[in-house]
This record gives sequence, C-alpha cells and structure tokens, in this order.
Amino acid sequence: MKEKLMNWIITQIFLSDTGVHEVYVHHSSHKLRCDCSGFSARNTCKHAKFVQSRMNDNGGVYPVQIDNSADKEASLASTDDPKAFRELLLNFGKIEAL
Repeated sequence: MKEKLMNWIITQIFLSDTGVHEVYVHHSSHKLRCDCSGFSARNTCKHAKFVQSRMNDNGGVYPVQIDNSADKEASLASTDDPKAFRELLLNFGKIEAL
C-alpha cells in the first residue's frame, strides 16, 4: 500500500548521470526515498545517502539552500504545502550534482 504523497516532503533535487532525481523525507518517520531506479531496486542510493549524511551533520535537519531572490511571502507559505515547497525548490533551490 502506497502512502499518500502529502506524507513525504521533497528535500533535494539532484542532477545525475541517470537524470534528474528527487529525494523526499517522510514527515514523521524521517525515512528517505528517492525516485531513481537505484533506490527502487535496493531501497538506497547515492542521492538518499547524500541527504542522510547532511541530515546527520545538521542534527537531523536537511539544510535546504534557497536563493535570496525568492519571494519571502511565497517562501513562508510553502512550508505548509508540499507542492508549493517543491515549486520553490525547483525555482530557487540549490540543485546538487552527483
């Protein structure tokens, strides 16, 4: 049974040799998932490991980097809406390359 997408919040977008991939964190369990084929096959991947490592280094929080040109009101409003936060990350977030 698949959980509702609203229980998962995007944390990072990656440019990789296999394409563009998104890592999500579950809002209550803090488990990670990635949409890459490696994660689908093994339940782990370099993208999820990267995010987990950063979370471990930052007390369990992933330090999302948002450009200063992002609208402050939209940034604050996106914290309550996973779709809006994904759009904010796509438009103003730092995209990591792995």
